[in-house]
Amino acid sequence: MASVLNMRRMHYALEKFSDFIRGSGSGAQSAYAAERATVVIDSLCAFEEKLQARGTRADDIEFYLGTAIYAACQFQAYVTGDKSDIANQSAARVYLDFLEAKIEKLHLLEQDMDSWAADNAIGGDLSSGFISKGPFRGVPTESQK
Repeated sequence: MASVLNMRRMHYALEKFSDFIRGSGSGAQSAYAAERATVVIDSLCAFEEKLQARGTRADDIEFYLGTAIYAACQFQAYVTGDKSDIANQSAARVYLDFLEAKIEKLHLLEQDMDSWAADNAIGGDLSSGFISKGPFRGVPTESQK
């Protein structure tokens, strides 16, 4: 399955969030930062659909992805001036740092999933002893149980 977490787009969007918080750069305009927030939210929702299609349990999806979607939605509300749990620039920086770290972890998970799927699509394990560093390592999906 193709990657839905385009890290180039995600890093660019997060950079625009940082511009907004600092009040400088092209992302300082709320409309542009809000547009980038939509990109992040859409990518995270696409990844949620990918996990569902893979048979991942709803509780696991919520645990690993729910907080990232929540943080991205709160950031979008913050940049548009809507009601948000983000009260100020310091809180916005915390949300941004969290999103950056979480998206990196989700990207590793997606790489692990895609690698496993590719190995199994041709009927074997090509990993040669590869050990997953992602958050779902060693956790069988519903279809593997």
